[in-house]
Amino acid sequence: MNNALEWLSSDQIALRLGGIYALERIAKVSAEDHWKIMEILSTFVRYQSPWKIHVEMQKEINDSCSPLPITEDQKLPIDIQGALTVIARRDSSKELEDQKIDLRHATLMGANLTEANLQEAYLSGSKLQGACLNQANLKGAYVIGANLEGADCNQANLQGAYLIKANLTDACLFDANLEGAFLRRAKLEKVILWNANLQRASLIKANLQEANLEGANLQGTDLRGANLQGAKNLTQKQIELGQIDSETILPDYLIRN
Repeated sequence: MNNALEWLSSDQIALRLGGIYALERIAKVSAEDHWKIMEILSTFVRYQSPWKIHVEMQKEINDSCSPLPITEDQKLPIDIQGALTVIARRDSSKELEDQKIDLRHATLMGANLTEANLQEAYLSGSKLQGACLNQANLKGAYVIGANLEGADCNQANLQGAYLIKANLTDACLFDANLEGAFLRRAKLEKVILWNANLQRASLIKANLQEANLEGANLQGTDLRGANLQGAKNLTQKQIELGQIDSETILPDYLIRN
Protein backbone atom coordinates (compact mmCIF):
# COMPACT_ATOMS: atom_id res chain seq x y z
CA MET A 1 0.00 0.00 0.00
CA ASN A 2 2.93 2.34 0.63
CA ASN A 3 3.74 2.63 -3.07
CA ALA A 4 0.11 3.44 -3.89
CA LEU A 5 0.04 6.19 -1.26
CA GLU A 6 3.29 7.61 -2.60
CA TRP A 7 1.83 7.74 -6.11
CA LEU A 8 -1.32 9.41 -4.76
CA SER A 9 0.77 12.32 -3.48
CA SER A 10 2.71 12.70 -6.75
CA ASP A 11 2.73 15.92 -8.79
CA GLN A 12 2.06 13.82 -11.90
CA ILE A 13 -1.59 13.10 -12.60
CA ALA A 14 -0.80 9.75 -14.25
CA LEU A 15 0.90 8.55 -11.08
CA ARG A 16 -1.97 9.82 -8.92
CA LEU A 17 -4.41 7.84 -11.06
CA GLY A 18 -2.18 4.80 -10.75
CA GLY A 19 -2.22 5.20 -6.99
CA ILE A 20 -6.02 5.50 -6.93
CA TYR A 21 -6.58 2.30 -8.89
CA ALA A 22 -3.85 0.46 -6.98
CA LEU A 23 -5.69 1.32 -3.77
CA GLU A 24 -8.93 0.06 -5.29
CA ARG A 25 -7.31 -3.29 -6.08
CA ILE A 26 -6.08 -3.59 -2.49
CA ALA A 27 -9.53 -2.69 -1.11
CA LYS A 28 -11.12 -5.43 -3.21
CA VAL A 29 -8.93 -8.19 -1.78
CA SER A 30 -8.38 -6.90 1.75
CA ALA A 31 -11.46 -6.41 3.91
CA GLU A 32 -9.17 -5.14 6.65
CA ASP A 33 -7.87 -2.30 4.46
CA HIS A 34 -11.14 -1.54 2.67
CA TRP A 35 -12.45 1.23 4.92
CA LYS A 36 -9.04 2.79 5.50
CA ILE A 37 -8.68 3.13 1.71
CA MET A 38 -12.15 4.65 1.31
CA GLU A 39 -11.27 7.22 3.97
CA ILE A 40 -8.01 8.02 2.17
CA LEU A 41 -9.79 8.50 -1.16
CA SER A 42 -12.58 10.57 0.41
CA THR A 43 -9.98 12.82 2.03
CA PHE A 44 -8.15 13.09 -1.29
CA VAL A 45 -11.36 14.23 -3.00
CA ARG A 46 -12.22 16.76 -0.29
CA TYR A 47 -8.80 18.38 -0.17
CA GLN A 48 -7.77 18.11 -3.81
CA SER A 49 -11.09 19.12 -5.37
CA PRO A 50 -10.65 22.42 -7.24
CA TRP A 51 -11.60 25.19 -4.80
CA LYS A 52 -10.00 27.69 -7.17
CA ILE A 53 -12.83 27.22 -9.64
CA HIS A 54 -15.45 28.79 -7.37
CA VAL A 55 -16.71 31.01 -10.15
CA GLU A 56 -20.23 31.89 -11.14
CA MET A 57 -21.90 28.93 -12.83
CA GLN A 58 -23.75 29.61 -16.06
CA LYS A 59 -27.42 30.16 -15.27
CA GLU A 60 -28.81 28.95 -18.57
CA ILE A 61 -30.08 25.42 -18.89
CA ASN A 62 -31.56 23.68 -21.91
CA ASP A 63 -35.23 22.71 -21.98
CA SER A 64 -34.05 19.11 -21.84
CA CYS A 65 -32.73 17.43 -18.71
CA SER A 66 -29.13 18.15 -19.64
CA PRO A 67 -26.87 19.17 -16.76
CA LEU A 68 -25.76 22.78 -16.49
CA PRO A 69 -22.91 23.47 -18.93
CA ILE A 70 -19.48 23.27 -17.35
CA THR A 71 -16.66 25.36 -18.80
CA GLU A 72 -13.19 23.93 -19.39
CA ASP A 73 -11.87 25.66 -16.25
CA GLN A 74 -14.66 24.11 -14.18
CA LYS A 75 -14.24 20.50 -15.32
CA LEU A 76 -13.45 18.03 -12.61
CA PRO A 77 -9.83 16.84 -12.79
CA ILE A 78 -9.61 13.22 -13.95
CA ASP A 79 -7.87 12.08 -10.77
CA ILE A 80 -10.71 13.47 -8.64
CA GLN A 81 -13.24 11.78 -10.93
CA GLY A 82 -11.22 8.57 -10.70
CA ALA A 83 -11.28 8.62 -6.91
CA LEU A 84 -15.03 9.31 -6.96
CA THR A 85 -15.60 6.41 -9.33
CA VAL A 86 -13.76 4.05 -7.00
CA ILE A 87 -15.78 5.29 -4.02
CA ALA A 88 -19.04 5.06 -5.99
CA ARG A 89 -18.55 1.43 -7.03
CA ARG A 90 -17.00 0.10 -3.81
CA ASP A 91 -18.31 -2.99 -2.04
CA SER A 92 -20.14 -1.39 0.88
CA SER A 93 -20.93 -4.80 2.39
CA LYS A 94 -17.42 -4.63 3.91
CA GLU A 95 -18.34 -1.53 5.92
CA LEU A 96 -19.60 -1.25 9.47
CA GLU A 97 -22.81 0.63 10.25
CA ASP A 98 -20.99 3.74 11.46
CA GLN A 99 -18.64 3.92 8.46
CA LYS A 100 -20.06 6.53 6.07
CA ILE A 101 -18.46 8.21 3.07
CA ASP A 102 -17.55 11.82 3.91
CA LEU A 103 -17.49 14.27 0.99
CA ARG A 104 -18.65 17.35 2.89
CA HIS A 105 -17.85 20.71 1.30
CA ALA A 106 -16.13 19.09 -1.69
CA THR A 107 -16.21 20.89 -5.04
CA LEU A 108 -17.60 18.30 -7.45
CA MET A 109 -19.17 20.35 -10.23
CA GLY A 110 -19.95 18.19 -13.26
CA ALA A 111 -18.99 14.97 -11.49
CA ASN A 112 -20.19 11.69 -12.97
CA LEU A 113 -21.82 9.78 -10.13
CA THR A 114 -24.19 7.67 -12.19
CA GLU A 115 -25.41 4.68 -10.15
CA ALA A 116 -23.10 5.76 -7.31
CA ASN A 117 -23.48 4.06 -3.95
CA LEU A 118 -23.72 7.02 -1.60
CA GLN A 119 -26.26 5.69 0.86
CA GLU A 120 -26.13 7.72 4.09
CA ALA A 121 -23.07 9.56 2.79
CA TYR A 122 -22.13 13.01 4.08
CA LEU A 123 -22.41 15.54 1.24
CA SER A 124 -23.54 18.61 3.15
CA GLY A 125 -22.20 21.85 1.72
CA SER A 126 -20.80 20.13 -1.35
CA LYS A 127 -20.88 21.79 -4.77
CA LEU A 128 -22.50 19.42 -7.24
CA GLN A 129 -23.71 21.85 -9.89
CA GLY A 130 -24.27 20.04 -13.18
CA ALA A 131 -23.36 16.67 -11.68
CA CYS A 132 -24.84 13.44 -13.02
CA LEU A 133 -26.46 11.41 -10.26
CA ASN A 134 -28.80 9.35 -12.40
CA GLN A 135 -29.86 6.14 -10.63
CA ALA A 136 -27.54 6.97 -7.73
CA ASN A 137 -28.35 5.60 -4.28
CA LEU A 138 -28.51 8.54 -1.86
CA LYS A 139 -30.94 6.96 0.55
CA GLY A 140 -30.62 8.70 3.91
CA ALA A 141 -27.71 10.82 2.66
CA TYR A 142 -26.90 14.15 4.31
CA VAL A 143 -27.01 16.76 1.54
CA ILE A 144 -27.84 19.76 3.73
CA GLY A 145 -27.08 23.09 2.08
CA ALA A 146 -25.47 21.40 -0.93
CA ASN A 147 -25.62 23.01 -4.36
CA LEU A 148 -27.12 20.68 -6.97
CA GLU A 149 -28.16 23.38 -9.42
CA GLY A 150 -28.79 21.84 -12.83
CA ALA A 151 -27.86 18.35 -11.64
CA ASP A 152 -29.31 15.22 -13.23
CA CYS A 153 -30.87 13.02 -10.56
CA ASN A 154 -33.20 10.96 -12.73
CA GLN A 155 -34.37 7.74 -11.06
CA ALA A 156 -32.11 8.51 -8.11
CA ASN A 157 -33.00 7.08 -4.71
CA LEU A 158 -33.21 9.99 -2.27
CA GLN A 159 -35.55 8.27 0.15
CA GLY A 160 -35.22 9.87 3.57
CA ALA A 161 -32.34 12.06 2.39
CA TYR A 162 -31.62 15.31 4.23
CA LEU A 163 -31.79 18.10 1.63
CA ILE A 164 -32.61 20.96 4.00
CA LYS A 165 -31.72 24.31 2.38
CA ALA A 166 -30.20 22.49 -0.61
CA ASN A 167 -30.20 24.24 -3.98
CA LEU A 168 -31.87 22.08 -6.64
CA THR A 169 -32.75 24.90 -9.02
CA ASP A 170 -33.10 23.62 -12.60
CA ALA A 171 -32.28 20.08 -11.48
CA CYS A 172 -33.95 17.11 -13.17
CA LEU A 173 -35.44 14.46 -10.88
CA PHE A 174 -37.55 12.45 -13.30
CA ASP A 175 -38.90 9.32 -11.61
CA ALA A 176 -36.74 10.00 -8.53
CA ASN A 177 -37.67 8.53 -5.16
CA LEU A 178 -37.88 11.30 -2.54
CA GLU A 179 -40.21 9.48 -0.17
CA GLY A 180 -39.81 10.89 3.32
CA ALA A 181 -37.02 13.23 2.23
CA PHE A 182 -36.38 16.41 4.19
CA LEU A 183 -36.47 19.43 1.86
CA ARG A 184 -37.34 22.20 4.29
CA ARG A 185 -36.46 25.62 2.79
CA ALA A 186 -34.88 23.93 -0.23
CA LYS A 187 -34.57 25.87 -3.50
CA LEU A 188 -36.49 23.95 -6.15
CA GLU A 189 -37.22 26.62 -8.73
CA LYS A 190 -37.81 25.19 -12.22
CA VAL A 191 -36.96 21.70 -10.99
CA ILE A 192 -38.36 18.81 -13.04
CA LEU A 193 -40.18 16.31 -10.84
CA TRP A 194 -42.02 14.24 -13.44
CA ASN A 195 -43.41 11.10 -11.81
CA ALA A 196 -41.22 11.70 -8.75
CA ASN A 197 -42.25 10.06 -5.49
CA LEU A 198 -42.62 12.75 -2.82
CA GLN A 199 -44.79 10.75 -0.45
CA ARG A 200 -44.49 12.07 3.10
CA ALA A 201 -41.62 14.33 2.09
CA SER A 202 -41.17 17.56 4.04
CA LEU A 203 -41.22 20.61 1.77
CA ILE A 204 -42.02 23.16 4.46
CA LYS A 205 -41.21 26.66 3.16
CA ALA A 206 -39.53 25.18 0.08
CA ASN A 207 -39.42 27.31 -3.07
CA LEU A 208 -41.04 25.40 -5.94
CA GLN A 209 -41.71 28.32 -8.27
CA GLU A 210 -42.17 27.13 -11.87
CA ALA A 211 -41.39 23.55 -10.86
CA ASN A 212 -42.79 20.85 -13.14
CA LEU A 213 -44.74 18.36 -11.01
CA GLU A 214 -46.43 16.30 -13.71
CA GLY A 215 -47.39 12.92 -12.27
CA ALA A 216 -45.55 13.55 -8.99
CA ASN A 217 -46.86 11.63 -5.97
CA LEU A 218 -47.70 14.18 -3.28
CA GLN A 219 -49.56 11.87 -0.91
CA GLY A 220 -48.88 13.08 2.61
CA THR A 221 -46.33 15.62 1.36
CA ASP A 222 -45.91 18.54 3.77
CA LEU A 223 -46.25 21.72 1.69
CA ARG A 224 -46.93 24.15 4.53
CA GLY A 225 -45.50 27.54 3.66
CA ALA A 226 -44.18 26.26 0.33
CA ASN A 227 -44.13 28.54 -2.71
CA LEU A 228 -45.74 26.83 -5.72
CA GLN A 229 -46.32 29.99 -7.73
CA GLY A 230 -46.17 29.21 -11.44
CA ALA A 231 -45.77 25.47 -10.84
CA LYS A 232 -46.51 23.45 -13.98
CA ASN A 233 -48.77 20.43 -14.51
CA LEU A 234 -49.87 20.40 -10.89
CA THR A 235 -53.42 19.16 -10.38
CA GLN A 236 -56.05 19.87 -7.77
CA LYS A 237 -56.01 16.18 -6.82
CA GLN A 238 -52.27 16.24 -6.18
CA ILE A 239 -52.60 19.25 -3.86
CA GLU A 240 -55.49 17.67 -1.97
CA LEU A 241 -53.35 14.61 -1.25
CA GLY A 242 -50.72 16.77 0.42
CA GLN A 243 -50.77 19.10 3.40
CA ILE A 244 -50.98 22.87 2.85
CA ASP A 245 -51.71 25.85 5.07
CA SER A 246 -52.61 29.52 4.75
CA GLU A 247 -48.99 30.36 3.91
CA THR A 248 -48.74 27.92 1.01
CA ILE A 249 -48.66 29.83 -2.28
CA LEU A 250 -50.55 27.93 -4.97
CA PRO A 251 -50.53 28.44 -8.75
CA ASP A 252 -53.31 30.69 -10.02
CA TYR A 253 -55.13 27.77 -11.66
CA LEU A 254 -55.65 25.87 -8.38
CA ILE A 255 -58.00 26.61 -5.50
CA ARG A 256 -57.44 26.30 -1.76
CA ASN A 257 -60.05 24.07 -0.12
